[in-house]
Amino acid sequence: MNRSDYRLVPLSTADLPVVLAWRNSARVRAGMYNDDIVAADEHQRWYERGLGDPAVARFVFYAAQLPAGFVNIYDVDQRNRRCLLGYYVGIESAPKGTGSALMFLALEEIFERLGLRKVTCEIIGGNAASLRLVRRFGFAPEGRFVEHYRRGEHYLDVEAHALFVDDWRTRKDNLAAITFE
Repeated sequence: MNRSDYRLVPLSTADLPVVLAWRNSARVRAGMYNDDIVAADEHQRWYERGLGDPAVARFVFYAAQLPAGFVNIYDVDQRNRRCLLGYYVGIESAPKGTGSALMFLALEEIFERLGLRKVTCEIIGGNAASLRLVRRFGFAPEGRFVEHYRRGEHYLDVEAHALFVDDWRTRKDNLAAITFE
């Protein structure tokens, strides 16, 4: 698909049911810190807490006019011009390259619209797809939190990866060429 086939739209109340369904899917929960099933009222409170919070920007990612994923830009620190990024492709039948398009638009939002200089992703051990995606986009490892997160009876490592705006500017045109046909 072309670049014009994708967009980020600020999260609205109308989006909450589809985002909740994605969030509660086993596939998405496997990559989240909180892997519990989220109740609708809890989801509504989460949404309301983000409204008007300058440290949060949440988007639904659209592919070919259909909601396909979610982008959560949070812990936005304007003083240090950095943030954390959470994301997922919500639809299981997404065509190859959907995650790359989502990441590209998220990085455009972070670096070009929000004017930040650094973005960090924390990836829970075992999330190979997310790890491949951030590496493809030039994120560099910044650290490993050993046995940082408990899931059931096991403790999983968490890897921190970061990308700086200068690296984004250097790679953006090449990334656009390989992401959008």
